[in-house]
Amino acid sequence: MHYHPLNIHIKVDSVLRGRQQEKLARQIATTRAELSNAGFVSAKEDLAIASSFYAQLLGNWRFRTRIANLSSLNFLGLSPLHNFAQGKQHNNPWGDCVTTLQTTNGQPYYFNFHATHPAENSLGEKAIGNTMVIGKSGTGKTALINFLLSQVQKFDPIPTIFFFDKDRGAEIFVRACGGNYLALENGVPTGFNPFQCERNEANTQFLAELIKVLGGKPEYSAREEEDIYRAVEGMLDTPMHLRSMSNFRKSLPNMGDDGLYARLRRWTAGNSLGWVFDNPVDTIDLTRASIIGFDYTDVIDNAEVRVPVINYLLHRLEALIDGRPLIYVMDEFWKILDGKGGLKEFAKNKQKTIRKQNGLGIFATQSPEDALASDIAAALIEQTATMILLPNPNASRDDYIEGLKLTDAEYQVVVSLDERSRCFLVKQGHASAVCQLNLRGMDDALSVISSSTDNIEIMHQILAGKASKLGVTVDQLTPEQWLSDFYANRKGSGKRKAVKDKEAEDA
Repeated sequence: MHYHPLNIHIKVDSVLRGRQQEKLARQIATTRAELSNAGFVSAKEDLAIASSFYAQLLGNWRFRTRIANLSSLNFLGLSPLHNFAQGKQHNNPWGDCVTTLQTTNGQPYYFNFHATHPAENSLGEKAIGNTMVIGKSGTGKTALINFLLSQVQKFDPIPTIFFFDKDRGAEIFVRACGGNYLALENGVPTGFNPFQCERNEANTQFLAELIKVLGGKPEYSAREEEDIYRAVEGMLDTPMHLRSMSNFRKSLPNMGDDGLYARLRRWTAGNSLGWVFDNPVDTIDLTRASIIGFDYTDVIDNAEVRVPVINYLLHRLEALIDGRPLIYVMDEFWKILDGKGGLKEFAKNKQKTIRKQNGLGIFATQSPEDALASDIAAALIEQTATMILLPNPNASRDDYIEGLKLTDAEYQVVVSLDERSRCFLVKQGHASAVCQLNLRGMDDALSVISSSTDNIEIMHQILAGKASKLGVTVDQLTPEQWLSDFYANRKGSGKRKAVKDKEAEDA
């Protein structure tokens, strides 16, 4: 049993002296009527006015004049003890939280990709950390993802980041982090040579499967499969500089127009698809930087090369898994994982393996509609620990509630948020919070984490000029050698004309 006083101090504005009492009486009557409607029995204090006034101040227990009994059940009704989700600050699988975001009510939200119990020490635990980011164009999706990736650079060891990018949205960010970036363009040599690899069982198996994909036959006879394995093993026994798609094809028997020898011809140098895998040297070095980016805008819309190229990149990704933190990012993921063979295998099963070896995936898309229509949707959502949902006034109720498993209240948040508010819903399990990432005024940082076509062109001009001046390749430049010049020349900096004028004067 507890005791609870309820005092209401009613004041009136300064009015003519004769009207103060009249106005005060009206306000007292109105207040008592509202209390009565709410079920309270009130009394107007007269003899103990001074005591009642001072009882409103903290600690003045002895001045309470009208004390009501308060049962434990009453107290429970008055004390819901609820709060907004606040994430987990310490003892996460990778240590402290990735970053601290601000919620719309001004509280901190300790963001993590992994979803673990707030009261448990999860340090070193191989918890699920896959994250799905859904947001239409213009709501800040690219900036948010790159911001979060910049925050993980504080961990020791620094996580390896493998970025499947679209429309070069992350190119400036990747290069500013000291990473390597390659844009895959139709008809332009990729620098891929899958045969220039270490000989082991995993590589042998992968190359055999890759050749079958390139051959394009729905089924292969036992004889054809034996020929493929024999040719792959023979190629891996040859000196590195002799390993190529052209030489591999020569080691196959010519079985006519429908044979593998004939089918692989277009994948060799000088033919329509020779630019994909028949390159003299494999230039893809995944050990030089902790962040590697590939722009696959052209590739994902090219049905002939999409599956083999993504298969090859995913195979190279697996080679990076050694127990260190690993993050792979896939923009418009449903386009590259909704395929046959290795792509579907990766979406459904390989992610579980990567999670056990300290890796996680970030999957981004503009709308859940296409992603949910693919045959990998259920597998991905099942393995997703964190969802980040940016504003979408036109969001489909079925997609968000039935597909993404949001509650009705969470769906209402997504459709009601202003697209320019830089707010978003973070959902982990049954807990969710509305957070904000407003970087207004940090224009230099925004030009890096949210690339524009103009700024990408400016960056390439600066990189080319610096590389020529220093006598190195573009990929050998460090961020310190070009980033300050980029800030000075970026679109909207207000500094570009001044820099050009100074260069003209110096010349």
